[in-house]
Amino acid sequence: MGAGQAMTGSADPRLARMILEAERLGAGIGLAGTTTQHRWERALELVEREGLTMVPPYDHPWIIAGQGTAGREIMQDLPKAQMILVPVGGGGLSAGVATAVKLVNPHTRVIGVEPSGAPNITRARGARAPGPAEATPRI
Repeated sequence: MGAGQAMTGSADPRLARMILEAERLGAGIGLAGTTTQHRWERALELVEREGLTMVPPYDHPWIIAGQGTAGREIMQDLPKAQMILVPVGGGGLSAGVATAVKLVNPHTRVIGVEPSGAPNITRARGARAPGPAEATPRI
């Protein structure tokens, strides 16, 4: 894998075009298992072996701050919004958006939504702790 790298968990043939285009632009693509844990372990191997820098996909302050730009843009357009719905996966987007929105208007409700087939946040809240994401069917 080269300087610009990406990890994906699927060998889905529909991704072939995107993979080829990313490689054309200089990215290295690594297929790494079928779960977030598989991808994380493979990324850590590459960090160790090649001296790379790990950029976590969602649970890092820099990622959350970057995702907050979406909330900032929403509030620039709709500063009096009463409610904003945010997709929830790993939590980075929802955390960043909620932080930015609340800084502009603390009265705006920010609600995280997740697919019924992948209720990872619901499970984590029920367990009162994060847990492994279960494999879910894809579109």
